[in-house]
Amino acid sequence: MGIIAFLLMGGISGGLAGWAFFAFGDKKEKYISGASGVVVTAVEAYVSLKAFIPSGQDPAPLILTLISAHAISFVGIIILFAHILKLQDAKFKITIIDVIFSNSKSLDEYHASRKAEIDGLLKKELNIDEIEKSRKHLDEEIKAFRVEEANFRSEVNDAKLLIEQKNELIDNKFSIVIPQKYKHCIRPDFFELLPRHTQKVGSFYGKLRPLTEQFIKNDHGTATREEIFDSYLLGVASYVRTCLFDQAANSGDNEVRVHFRKLDSQSMAYKAHVVLSDLDQAVSDLTVDDGLIKASQISRRSLVYSANKKDAYNTGSEHLWQDYLTYVFEQIKESEHPKFTFGISVKHKAVYSNLLYFLSFIQFEQIIQQDMIKLHIHLSKSYDAKVA
Repeated sequence: MGIIAFLLMGGISGGLAGWAFFAFGDKKEKYISGASGVVVTAVEAYVSLKAFIPSGQDPAPLILTLISAHAISFVGIIILFAHILKLQDAKFKITIIDVIFSNSKSLDEYHASRKAEIDGLLKKELNIDEIEKSRKHLDEEIKAFRVEEANFRSEVNDAKLLIEQKNELIDNKFSIVIPQKYKHCIRPDFFELLPRHTQKVGSFYGKLRPLTEQFIKNDHGTATREEIFDSYLLGVASYVRTCLFDQAANSGDNEVRVHFRKLDSQSMAYKAHVVLSDLDQAVSDLTVDDGLIKASQISRRSLVYSANKKDAYNTGSEHLWQDYLTYVFEQIKESEHPKFTFGISVKHKAVYSNLLYFLSFIQFEQIIQQDMIKLHIHLSKSYDAKVA
Protein backbone atom coordinates (compact mmCIF):
# COMPACT_ATOMS: atom_id res chain seq x y z
CA MET A 1 0.00 0.00 0.00
CA GLY A 2 2.89 2.36 0.86
CA ILE A 3 4.55 1.78 -2.48
CA ILE A 4 1.31 2.54 -4.35
CA ALA A 5 0.83 5.79 -2.41
CA PHE A 6 4.40 6.91 -3.09
CA LEU A 7 3.98 5.87 -6.71
CA LEU A 8 0.88 8.06 -7.08
CA MET A 9 2.50 11.01 -5.32
CA GLY A 10 5.58 10.79 -7.54
CA GLY A 11 3.46 10.49 -10.69
CA ILE A 12 1.32 13.50 -9.83
CA SER A 13 4.24 15.72 -8.78
CA GLY A 14 6.29 14.65 -11.85
CA GLY A 15 3.38 15.35 -14.17
CA LEU A 16 2.89 18.80 -12.68
CA ALA A 17 6.62 19.52 -12.88
CA GLY A 18 6.70 18.42 -16.55
CA TRP A 19 3.75 20.65 -17.39
CA ALA A 20 5.35 23.59 -15.57
CA PHE A 21 8.66 23.02 -17.37
CA PHE A 22 6.90 22.79 -20.74
CA ALA A 23 4.88 25.94 -20.21
CA PHE A 24 6.39 28.92 -22.06
CA GLY A 25 8.22 31.53 -20.07
CA ASP A 26 11.70 32.94 -19.67
CA LYS A 27 14.59 30.92 -18.28
CA LYS A 28 14.10 32.28 -14.79
CA GLU A 29 10.55 30.95 -14.69
CA LYS A 30 11.74 27.53 -15.89
CA TYR A 31 14.37 27.37 -13.14
CA ILE A 32 11.71 28.25 -10.59
CA SER A 33 9.31 25.60 -11.91
CA GLY A 34 12.07 22.94 -11.95
CA ALA A 35 13.22 23.81 -8.44
CA SER A 36 9.62 23.82 -7.24
CA GLY A 37 9.12 20.30 -8.60
CA VAL A 38 12.18 19.04 -6.73
CA VAL A 39 11.13 20.80 -3.50
CA VAL A 40 7.57 19.42 -3.73
CA THR A 41 8.95 15.89 -4.20
CA ALA A 42 11.29 16.28 -1.22
CA VAL A 43 8.51 17.63 1.01
CA GLU A 44 6.23 14.77 -0.05
CA ALA A 45 8.89 12.24 0.81
CA TYR A 46 9.66 13.84 4.17
CA VAL A 47 6.01 14.18 5.24
CA SER A 48 5.15 10.66 4.08
CA LEU A 49 8.10 9.10 5.86
CA LYS A 50 7.28 10.90 9.09
CA ALA A 51 3.56 10.20 8.98
CA PHE A 52 3.26 6.71 7.55
CA ILE A 53 6.54 4.82 7.97
CA PRO A 54 6.94 3.06 11.33
CA SER A 55 10.30 3.34 13.02
CA GLY A 56 12.80 0.70 12.00
CA GLN A 57 11.42 0.22 8.50
CA ASP A 58 13.83 0.84 5.61
CA PRO A 59 12.53 3.93 3.66
CA ALA A 60 14.82 3.41 0.66
CA PRO A 61 12.33 1.45 -1.50
CA LEU A 62 9.64 4.05 -0.93
CA ILE A 63 11.96 6.97 -1.70
CA LEU A 64 13.17 5.18 -4.83
CA THR A 65 9.56 4.57 -5.89
CA LEU A 66 8.70 8.23 -5.37
CA ILE A 67 11.71 9.51 -7.31
CA SER A 68 11.24 6.98 -10.12
CA ALA A 69 7.55 7.78 -10.48
CA HIS A 70 8.34 11.51 -10.48
CA ALA A 71 11.02 11.11 -13.17
CA ILE A 72 8.93 8.79 -15.36
CA SER A 73 5.90 11.05 -15.14
CA PHE A 74 8.03 14.14 -15.85
CA VAL A 75 9.62 12.56 -18.94
CA GLY A 76 6.27 11.13 -20.06
CA ILE A 77 4.61 14.54 -19.98
CA ILE A 78 7.49 16.03 -21.99
CA ILE A 79 7.20 13.23 -24.60
CA LEU A 80 3.42 13.66 -24.75
CA PHE A 81 3.68 17.40 -25.35
CA ALA A 82 6.46 16.90 -27.90
CA HIS A 83 4.17 14.51 -29.79
CA ILE A 84 1.35 17.08 -29.67
CA LEU A 85 3.72 19.66 -31.15
CA LYS A 86 4.30 17.38 -34.15
CA LEU A 87 0.57 17.28 -34.79
CA GLN A 88 0.36 21.07 -35.28
CA ASP A 89 -1.48 22.12 -38.43
CA ALA A 90 -0.41 25.77 -38.26
CA LYS A 91 1.86 27.28 -40.91
CA PHE A 92 4.29 28.42 -38.21
CA LYS A 93 5.18 25.53 -35.87
CA ILE A 94 6.81 25.49 -32.44
CA THR A 95 9.62 22.96 -31.93
CA ILE A 96 10.77 21.14 -28.79
CA ILE A 97 14.00 23.14 -29.01
CA ASP A 98 11.98 26.36 -28.64
CA VAL A 99 10.47 24.93 -25.46
CA ILE A 100 13.73 23.74 -23.91
CA PHE A 101 15.58 27.00 -24.59
CA SER A 102 12.69 29.30 -23.72
CA ASN A 103 12.42 30.91 -27.17
CA SER A 104 9.66 33.37 -26.29
CA LYS A 105 10.04 35.09 -29.66
CA SER A 106 8.78 31.91 -31.32
CA LEU A 107 5.68 31.98 -29.15
CA ASP A 108 4.93 35.57 -30.22
CA GLU A 109 5.41 34.64 -33.87
CA TYR A 110 3.24 31.56 -33.37
CA HIS A 111 0.45 33.65 -31.86
CA ALA A 112 0.69 36.15 -34.72
CA SER A 113 0.63 33.34 -37.28
CA ARG A 114 -2.39 31.67 -35.66
CA LYS A 115 -4.21 34.99 -35.47
CA ALA A 116 -3.58 35.59 -39.17
CA GLU A 117 -4.82 32.08 -40.01
CA ILE A 118 -7.95 32.47 -37.90
CA ASP A 119 -8.66 35.89 -39.40
CA GLY A 120 -8.27 34.40 -42.87
CA LEU A 121 -10.66 31.55 -42.06
CA LEU A 122 -13.20 33.98 -40.61
CA LYS A 123 -12.99 36.19 -43.69
CA LYS A 124 -13.51 33.17 -45.89
CA GLU A 125 -16.31 31.61 -43.87
CA LEU A 126 -18.14 34.83 -43.05
CA ASN A 127 -17.39 36.48 -46.44
CA ILE A 128 -15.89 39.51 -44.70
CA ASP A 129 -14.62 41.07 -47.95
CA GLU A 130 -18.12 41.19 -49.39
CA ILE A 131 -19.45 42.60 -46.14
CA GLU A 132 -16.77 45.33 -46.24
CA LYS A 133 -17.65 46.15 -49.85
CA SER A 134 -21.32 46.33 -48.95
CA ARG A 135 -20.53 48.55 -45.98
CA LYS A 136 -18.46 50.95 -48.10
CA HIS A 137 -21.19 51.03 -50.74
CA LEU A 138 -23.76 51.75 -48.05
CA ASP A 139 -21.57 54.53 -46.62
CA GLU A 140 -21.32 56.10 -50.08
CA GLU A 141 -25.08 55.90 -50.53
CA ILE A 142 -25.62 57.49 -47.11
CA LYS A 143 -23.17 60.27 -47.99
CA ALA A 144 -24.94 60.87 -51.31
CA PHE A 145 -28.30 60.85 -49.53
CA ARG A 146 -27.07 63.44 -47.03
CA VAL A 147 -25.87 65.66 -49.88
CA GLU A 148 -29.28 65.36 -51.55
CA GLU A 149 -30.95 66.04 -48.21
CA ALA A 150 -28.83 69.18 -47.72
CA ASN A 151 -29.68 70.36 -51.24
CA PHE A 152 -33.36 69.66 -50.65
CA ARG A 153 -33.35 71.59 -47.39
CA SER A 154 -31.60 74.47 -49.12
CA GLU A 155 -34.26 74.49 -51.84
CA VAL A 156 -36.98 74.36 -49.19
CA ASN A 157 -35.42 77.35 -47.42
CA ASP A 158 -35.23 79.24 -50.71
CA ALA A 159 -38.87 78.41 -51.38
CA LYS A 160 -39.84 79.61 -47.91
CA LEU A 161 -37.97 82.84 -48.55
CA LEU A 162 -39.91 83.36 -51.78
CA ILE A 163 -43.18 82.65 -50.01
CA GLU A 164 -42.33 85.21 -47.35
CA GLN A 165 -41.67 87.74 -50.10
CA LYS A 166 -44.75 86.84 -52.15
CA ASN A 167 -46.53 90.10 -51.38
CA GLU A 168 -43.60 91.95 -52.82
CA LEU A 169 -43.18 89.69 -55.85
CA ILE A 170 -46.81 88.93 -56.70
CA ASP A 171 -47.31 92.08 -58.75
CA ASN A 172 -43.75 92.18 -60.05
CA LYS A 173 -43.54 91.75 -63.81
CA PHE A 174 -39.78 92.17 -64.09
CA SER A 175 -37.23 89.36 -64.10
CA ILE A 176 -33.93 88.37 -65.66
CA VAL A 177 -32.96 84.95 -66.93
CA ILE A 178 -29.43 83.75 -66.16
CA PRO A 179 -27.78 80.44 -67.05
CA GLN A 180 -29.05 77.86 -66.90
CA LYS A 181 -32.70 78.90 -67.43
CA TYR A 182 -32.97 80.45 -63.98
CA LYS A 183 -35.58 83.18 -63.77
CA HIS A 184 -34.59 85.72 -61.15
CA CYS A 185 -37.39 88.02 -60.06
CA ILE A 186 -36.31 91.63 -59.76
CA ARG A 187 -37.45 93.66 -56.80
CA PRO A 188 -37.52 97.45 -56.77
CA ASP A 189 -34.21 97.65 -54.91
CA PHE A 190 -32.51 96.05 -57.92
CA PHE A 191 -33.21 99.14 -60.00
CA GLU A 192 -31.91 101.28 -57.18
CA LEU A 193 -28.64 99.30 -57.17
CA LEU A 194 -28.34 99.08 -60.96
CA PRO A 195 -26.37 102.34 -61.36
CA ARG A 196 -24.07 101.21 -58.56
CA HIS A 197 -23.46 97.80 -60.18
CA THR A 198 -22.83 99.48 -63.54
CA GLN A 199 -20.39 101.92 -61.98
CA LYS A 200 -18.49 99.07 -60.32
CA VAL A 201 -18.14 97.15 -63.59
CA GLY A 202 -16.95 100.36 -65.28
CA SER A 203 -14.44 100.94 -62.49
CA PHE A 204 -13.12 97.41 -62.88
CA TYR A 205 -12.73 97.77 -66.64
CA GLY A 206 -11.00 101.11 -66.10
CA LYS A 207 -8.38 99.24 -64.05
CA LEU A 208 -8.22 96.12 -66.24
CA ARG A 209 -7.47 97.82 -69.57
CA PRO A 210 -4.37 99.73 -68.34
CA LEU A 211 -3.18 96.58 -66.55
CA THR A 212 -3.38 94.58 -69.78
CA GLU A 213 -1.64 97.28 -71.81
CA GLN A 214 1.09 97.58 -69.20
CA PHE A 215 1.82 93.84 -69.31
CA ILE A 216 1.88 93.94 -73.13
CA LYS A 217 4.27 96.92 -73.34
CA ASN A 218 6.63 96.21 -70.46
CA ASP A 219 9.91 94.34 -70.80
CA HIS A 220 9.68 91.53 -68.27
CA GLY A 221 13.36 90.63 -68.40
CA THR A 222 14.14 86.99 -67.69
CA ALA A 223 10.66 86.12 -66.36
CA THR A 224 9.02 83.17 -68.09
CA ARG A 225 5.76 83.41 -70.01
CA GLU A 226 3.95 81.48 -67.26
CA GLU A 227 5.31 83.76 -64.51
CA ILE A 228 4.19 86.87 -66.36
CA PHE A 229 0.71 85.51 -67.02
CA ASP A 230 0.31 84.39 -63.39
CA SER A 231 1.24 87.90 -62.21
CA TYR A 232 -1.39 89.30 -64.55
CA LEU A 233 -4.06 86.94 -63.19
CA LEU A 234 -3.19 88.02 -59.66
CA GLY A 235 -3.72 91.64 -60.67
CA VAL A 236 -7.10 90.77 -62.25
CA ALA A 237 -8.19 88.95 -59.07
CA SER A 238 -7.17 91.92 -56.96
CA TYR A 239 -9.21 94.38 -59.06
CA VAL A 240 -12.26 92.05 -58.94
CA ARG A 241 -12.20 92.14 -55.15
CA THR A 242 -11.52 95.84 -54.72
CA CYS A 243 -13.58 97.32 -57.58
CA LEU A 244 -16.63 95.03 -57.62
CA PHE A 245 -16.95 93.97 -54.00
CA ASP A 246 -15.35 96.87 -52.10
CA GLN A 247 -12.95 94.46 -50.36
CA ALA A 248 -9.94 96.39 -49.11
CA ALA A 249 -6.59 94.79 -49.93
CA ASN A 250 -4.83 93.04 -47.02
CA SER A 251 -7.55 93.93 -44.54
CA GLY A 252 -7.65 90.41 -43.11
CA ASP A 253 -11.45 90.25 -42.94
CA ASN A 254 -12.52 90.04 -46.57
CA GLU A 255 -15.72 88.17 -47.37
CA VAL A 256 -14.87 87.42 -51.00
CA ARG A 257 -12.41 84.95 -52.51
CA VAL A 258 -11.29 85.25 -56.14
CA HIS A 259 -9.36 82.41 -57.74
CA PHE A 260 -8.16 80.94 -61.01
CA ARG A 261 -7.76 77.21 -61.49
CA LYS A 262 -5.41 75.70 -64.07
CA LEU A 263 -5.79 72.39 -65.91
CA ASP A 264 -3.42 69.61 -64.87
CA SER A 265 -3.08 67.55 -68.05
CA GLN A 266 -1.97 64.44 -66.11
CA SER A 267 -5.03 64.15 -63.85
CA MET A 268 -7.36 66.15 -66.12
CA ALA A 269 -8.37 68.19 -63.09
CA TYR A 270 -8.51 71.92 -62.52
CA LYS A 271 -6.28 72.75 -59.55
CA ALA A 272 -5.87 75.96 -57.57
CA HIS A 273 -3.41 78.22 -59.41
CA VAL A 274 -3.90 81.86 -58.39
CA VAL A 275 -5.94 82.43 -55.22
CA LEU A 276 -6.71 85.74 -53.52
CA SER A 277 -8.26 85.07 -50.12
CA ASP A 278 -7.75 86.03 -46.48
CA LEU A 279 -8.84 82.57 -45.29
CA ASP A 280 -6.56 79.55 -45.11
CA GLN A 281 -9.10 77.40 -46.91
CA ALA A 282 -7.86 75.17 -49.73
CA VAL A 283 -9.50 75.47 -53.16
CA SER A 284 -10.85 72.04 -54.14
CA ASP A 285 -9.61 70.21 -57.23
CA LEU A 286 -12.33 69.66 -59.86
CA THR A 287 -12.16 67.39 -62.89
CA VAL A 288 -13.23 68.54 -66.35
CA ASP A 289 -16.53 66.68 -65.85
CA ASP A 290 -17.36 67.98 -62.37
CA GLY A 291 -20.47 70.02 -61.62
CA LEU A 292 -20.59 73.60 -62.82
CA ILE A 293 -17.19 73.26 -64.55
CA LYS A 294 -18.76 70.94 -67.10
CA ALA A 295 -21.98 72.96 -67.26
CA SER A 296 -20.05 76.17 -67.92
CA GLN A 297 -18.15 74.53 -70.78
CA ILE A 298 -21.41 73.41 -72.36
CA SER A 299 -23.26 76.71 -71.90
CA ARG A 300 -20.16 78.91 -72.43
CA ARG A 301 -21.49 81.20 -69.74
CA SER A 302 -20.67 81.98 -66.15
CA LEU A 303 -22.90 80.11 -63.69
CA VAL A 304 -24.02 81.04 -60.18
CA TYR A 305 -24.21 78.23 -57.63
CA SER A 306 -27.47 79.30 -55.97
CA ALA A 307 -29.18 79.29 -59.39
CA ASN A 308 -27.74 75.90 -60.44
CA LYS A 309 -27.55 73.79 -57.27
CA LYS A 310 -28.73 70.61 -59.00
CA ASP A 311 -25.77 70.69 -61.39
CA ALA A 312 -23.20 71.71 -58.77
CA TYR A 313 -20.54 69.45 -57.29
CA ASN A 314 -20.48 69.32 -53.49
CA THR A 315 -16.99 70.37 -52.31
CA GLY A 316 -17.95 70.43 -48.63
CA SER A 317 -17.29 74.17 -48.27
CA GLU A 318 -20.91 75.41 -48.57
CA HIS A 319 -20.90 76.23 -44.86
CA LEU A 320 -18.14 78.77 -45.52
CA TRP A 321 -18.85 80.02 -49.04
CA GLN A 322 -22.63 80.33 -49.37
CA ASP A 323 -22.61 81.26 -53.05
CA TYR A 324 -20.18 81.52 -55.93
CA LEU A 325 -19.81 82.26 -59.62
CA THR A 326 -17.71 80.04 -61.87
CA TYR A 327 -16.63 80.23 -65.50
CA VAL A 328 -14.39 78.25 -67.86
CA PHE A 329 -12.36 80.36 -70.31
CA GLU A 330 -13.07 78.33 -73.43
CA GLN A 331 -10.84 80.33 -75.81
CA ILE A 332 -7.52 79.56 -74.10
CA LYS A 333 -6.98 75.83 -74.42
CA GLU A 334 -4.52 73.07 -73.63
CA SER A 335 -4.92 69.56 -75.09
CA GLU A 336 -8.33 70.56 -76.52
CA HIS A 337 -9.57 71.52 -73.05
CA PRO A 338 -9.91 75.01 -71.56
CA LYS A 339 -6.76 75.85 -69.64
CA PHE A 340 -8.14 78.22 -66.96
CA THR A 341 -11.28 78.61 -64.88
CA PHE A 342 -12.42 81.63 -62.91
CA GLY A 343 -14.33 81.76 -59.62
CA ILE A 344 -15.76 84.30 -57.19
CA SER A 345 -16.86 82.90 -53.80
CA VAL A 346 -18.81 84.94 -51.24
CA LYS A 347 -19.51 84.30 -47.57
CA HIS A 348 -22.97 85.87 -47.43
CA LYS A 349 -25.33 85.25 -50.34
CA ALA A 350 -27.90 87.68 -48.90
CA VAL A 351 -25.38 90.48 -49.48
CA TYR A 352 -23.67 89.47 -52.71
CA SER A 353 -25.85 87.01 -54.69
CA ASN A 354 -27.74 89.76 -56.54
CA LEU A 355 -24.41 91.15 -57.74
CA LEU A 356 -23.33 87.67 -58.89
CA TYR A 357 -26.62 87.33 -60.83
CA PHE A 358 -25.98 90.72 -62.44
CA LEU A 359 -22.42 89.78 -63.44
CA SER A 360 -23.63 86.51 -64.95
CA PHE A 361 -26.48 88.28 -66.80
CA ILE A 362 -24.20 90.86 -68.49
CA GLN A 363 -21.57 88.16 -69.24
CA PHE A 364 -18.95 89.93 -67.18
CA GLU A 365 -16.59 87.02 -67.77
CA GLN A 366 -16.13 88.09 -71.40
CA ILE A 367 -14.59 91.38 -70.25
CA ILE A 368 -11.85 89.41 -68.51
CA GLN A 369 -11.48 86.82 -71.27
CA GLN A 370 -10.95 89.30 -74.11
CA ASP A 371 -8.03 90.95 -72.27
CA MET A 372 -6.61 87.60 -71.20
CA ILE A 373 -6.60 86.50 -74.84
CA LYS A 374 -4.77 89.69 -75.90
CA LEU A 375 -1.99 89.14 -73.37
CA HIS A 376 -1.83 85.39 -74.00
CA ILE A 377 -1.42 85.92 -77.78
CA HIS A 378 1.21 88.63 -77.22
CA LEU A 379 3.25 86.46 -74.85
CA SER A 380 3.02 83.44 -77.18
CA LYS A 381 4.29 85.46 -80.15
CA SER A 382 7.03 87.19 -78.15
CA TYR A 383 8.46 84.00 -76.71
CA ASP A 384 8.09 82.09 -79.97
CA ALA A 385 10.13 84.85 -81.63
CA LYS A 386 12.81 84.59 -78.93
CA VAL A 387 13.07 80.83 -79.45
CA ALA A 388 13.30 81.30 -83.23
